[in-house]
Amino acid sequence: MLDASTLTRDLLKAFRLNENVDKAEGMRAYMRNQFVYFGIPGPLRNELQRDLIANVSDIHQAFDVAEMLWEQEQRECQYTACDVLAHMARRKTVPLFDPENLLWRTQQLIRSKSWWDTVDALAPNVAGVIVKRSDVLDVETVAREWIVDRDFWIQRSALLLQLKYKADANADLLFELVLAVAHSNEFFLRKGAGWVLREYSKTNPTAVRAFVDQNQHVLSSLTIREGTKYC
Repeated sequence: MLDASTLTRDLLKAFRLNENVDKAEGMRAYMRNQFVYFGIPGPLRNELQRDLIANVSDIHQAFDVAEMLWEQEQRECQYTACDVLAHMARRKTVPLFDPENLLWRTQQLIRSKSWWDTVDALAPNVAGVIVKRSDVLDVETVAREWIVDRDFWIQRSALLLQLKYKADANADLLFELVLAVAHSNEFFLRKGAGWVLREYSKTNPTAVRAFVDQNQHVLSSLTIREGTKYC
């Protein structure tokens, strides 16, 4: 079994061999010059990271790899970190031992180098899956704790926890969280609230339409516009 350091080192070597300066500049500009890039497009990155993902043995090693990749400057490293965590979290054959620790580690990644690209991958695909699969974590407890955090990226993550739960989503909790941030002027919270409403409307459009109609006086126009696209 390869250790996390070896897996990370081999991936970084492959990334460096495929660096494209011209593409890197375009990717950096798209992300408002907040991050640097190797310039590796998504399909190629998926190919280069395939061996790493295949050789990760358990969820805790996945986090070890992800945390090492998070320390790297280039943004593709964080994308691979999100991918390996999501892959391992959703595999039903992979036990999620010590889910409280796994969730805490996920939260630390959300707080670090935060922007919509990594937050929107980690919150529903890692944190949300860990909570849903756990026998000791409760989505209501986690979401209500996160929604009052001083970091708005954690608040956005609270909104996104149930993004992919579909019929298993707790609608009352979802609506409660949307109202909890309705007063905020933060774009990413308004947009995130609209996103979760829109996604849940694919399962229960009647409930979302009724919620928006009842609360349109407190919801932002962005949240309403995003949330009612399908209802």
